[in-house]
Amino acid sequence: MLTARTIYVMLFVSAMTIFLYKRGDATRNELELVSGKIKGLGIAEVNGTPDPLMRLIRLENYKKLFAMSVARDARHVEPKLTRIDELKAGDSISIYFDTSYGVDDKSVISVMFIDKGSIPYFILGHGDNKLIAYFIWGMAFISIVGVLILKKAGKIS
Repeated sequence: MLTARTIYVMLFVSAMTIFLYKRGDATRNELELVSGKIKGLGIAEVNGTPDPLMRLIRLENYKKLFAMSVARDARHVEPKLTRIDELKAGDSISIYFDTSYGVDDKSVISVMFIDKGSIPYFILGHGDNKLIAYFIWGMAFISIVGVLILKKAGKIS
């Protein structure tokens, strides 16, 4: 019983990792698009403390805030391109974001791409997503093989 349950859990984890892997290859055509003029932009606050690596943008025609990191640290994904600090209130931009996580219940939405006209101003880095997906798949495979070997050796039932 333990063997079957363990294998099912590892297969489930592997299947869920596909989402992470696919998100690493998201293109503008696969994402939700909102265009409008910037109403406000600034540095995000976490628990009342300014976070200099996070930026927030509010558009005139959209009620939710958009957030993006401008540098990498332990909590943030490093963007491939960031020129966010060159934008100013009144600029017309296009923001692309992923709705896979659901955005209805969120007041702040993570940004994948920002363009001003045809010029990209922000591109989220995705390299870590694929690396994490490969790691999880590898660990799931090793776990399944290990369980099968232990079962064959009679160590587990």
